Amino acid sequence: MPQIERSAGRLFNQVDGLAWPTDADDLPPAFHERLIADRTCWLATERSAAVVGFISAEAFGRTLHIWELSVAEQWQRRGIGTRLIEHAIREARRRGMDDVTLTTFRNVPWNAPFYQALGFELVSGFDGRLEALLRKEEASGFAMNTRCAMRFALGGKARFSE
Repeated sequence: MPQIERSAGRLFNQVDGLAWPTDADDLPPAFHERLIADRTCWLATERSAAVVGFISAEAFGRTLHIWELSVAEQWQRRGIGTRLIEHAIREARRRGMDDVTLTTFRNVPWNAPFYQALGFELVSGFDGRLEALLRKEEASGFAMNTRCAMRFALGGKARFSE
C-alpha cells in the first residue's frame, strides 16, 4: 500500500507548491493493518489480482472517515477512485452510519472538486474531530487555506445504490 501511495502522490508534482507531499511519509503499515482488521480498508485489483488502488477509512461513532484514497499512477483516470468511494459510502450506509467525512486539498482538481462531483459538501462550522484533524495537518506542514473538510450525508436520497 505504501508503494501505491507514493505512485499516486506523484500526481501532486503537477501542482505548484505541492511536490513535497510526494516525499512525505506514507501512512504506517501498522495503521493500514489496523484498518484492514477493522474491515474499513478496501482494495481495487486488476484481473491478475494485483492491487492497483485502495481506500482506508475508520469508524468514529456513526461517521466513516476516509483517511486515504490512492490509485497507482498508471491506473488513474479509469474510475477506480470513484468506485472505491462508492463502495465506502455503500458500506457506511449498510452499517447504519450517518455520514462519510474526509479532509483534502481545496483547489486540487482531483481532490475537493472530485469529491464535490460525487456529492460531498464542504463542511463549515467544524465538529471537534474535523477541526483537530485540520490543525494536525497544519502542524505537519499543510497551509490551512489549502485544506478543507468534506462530508457526504447518508440520510435522504441515495446517490449510490446497493
